[in-house]
Amino acid sequence: MSASPELADHIAELLAPLGGISRRRMFGGMAFRSHGEMVAILSRSNELYLKSATPLDGLGRQLVSRRTDKTSGEKHEIGLPYYLLPESVLDDGAALCNWVRRAQAA
Repeated sequence: MSASPELADHIAELLAPLGGISRRRMFGGMAFRSHGEMVAILSRSNELYLKSATPLDGLGRQLVSRRTDKTSGEKHEIGLPYYLLPESVLDDGAALCNWVRRAQAA
């Protein structure tokens, strides 16, 4: 399964007011950048995550990744600096851009 190209197009349009929007396929999902800075990831399951150095009120769960310890071979999960955005932002470009600005200021 991979991220919906139509949804990725829609998100890029919503992010356009931030300027300098680019995107790139990443692990079955899509990474969005504004002026070269990573701002969001659309997961392969079509969930939109905001990059934020700190959790912000109103954001959902943190994105996790599985890593394998090279020495022991044990697998463990680590939290990544991405947090699930409310689905309502997919219908409100101004709200999505505001979330991105808040995250960049944090």
